[in-house]
Amino acid sequence: MKVEIKPFGQYEGIDYSEIFITNKQGTQISFCDLGARINRWGLQNDKGEYEQIILGHQNAQEVFDSGSYYGATIGRVAGRVELGQAVIDGQLYQLETNDKANHLHGGYDGFDLQKFNFDIIEAADKVRVEFSLYDKAGHNQYPGNLTLKVTYTYNEQNEWTIDYQATTDAPTIFNPTNHVYFNLNGNNTQSIENHLLQVHSDKYMPLKNDTIPLGRLEPVGDTVFDLREAVLIGDRVHQPEPQFDYTKGFDHPWLIDKTVEGPQAIIQLPAKNRRIEMTTTENAVVIYTHGNLTNIKEIWGQPLLPFAGVTLETQNLPNAINNPLHGDTVLRPEDTFTSRTVYRLVTA
Repeated sequence: MKVEIKPFGQYEGIDYSEIFITNKQGTQISFCDLGARINRWGLQNDKGEYEQIILGHQNAQEVFDSGSYYGATIGRVAGRVELGQAVIDGQLYQLETNDKANHLHGGYDGFDLQKFNFDIIEAADKVRVEFSLYDKAGHNQYPGNLTLKVTYTYNEQNEWTIDYQATTDAPTIFNPTNHVYFNLNGNNTQSIENHLLQVHSDKYMPLKNDTIPLGRLEPVGDTVFDLREAVLIGDRVHQPEPQFDYTKGFDHPWLIDKTVEGPQAIIQLPAKNRRIEMTTTENAVVIYTHGNLTNIKEIWGQPLLPFAGVTLETQNLPNAINNPLHGDTVLRPEDTFTSRTVYRLVTA
């Protein structure tokens, strides 16, 4: 496998790097030390050009300008924390409120905008990139010094594996994800409305109008949220669903059915014989169909349009710190957080 490191540009005097990995299938993936993000996943067309099946950025300046989170590691806590408030062992911590009254994706200066250190480990059939970050206590008002390692592995089977590992010296909250957006058209002027989506889940979580979960799980049966069989995204996101009045399509958590063998979620584009199969050790996946746009007008030099991508954000259920039914997201000094998610690209 071929590995190249190229400049990703500079922002406020800091230089960033992009790591390109190309396998024998001719598939190329890239990761950046800015936000420990996946930035490209390209398939060669007949002209030898790479068609990007994810949304990404040309350089560091574009990342900081966009407010998009495309491909980034998100944390310390993915999603929204209601009113930015977290109670740990009876003590209230007030996190940054960077999404109106709520805390979103780790704060204004979350993992997505940090420069990570990295090491590259090469083997015959795979390449591993180990990103590491020391997040000091008080950063974005989180308690505890956090030591984080995010390891990306890419192999000859077109599998991208994410391994998280984290420790802390004081109780804190931790619930990371990766915010990759897929568009299997290879051209984001075509929306993901022509994609099929399937999720092995019989429960989803409805949201309030500020997209904080209502705090209960609902059955998916007889709703637009029933994705147990593959459905056309375009047929669902335009349904007269009251939730869509403020989410403009999917922006919801699903509880994964762990009893089902094989991939837990699948995105596919039959017209191009492309699909992404996802498996995870996490208990939930947040799916966002990009009904809202970001601060930038173009991606890969093409106009950014609604429904330009779809995410499969694996994590614990959002706002868990404020609802014991959502699971435990408190990380303690005696514990080590670990989780794994695999996205497998299939092209036949």
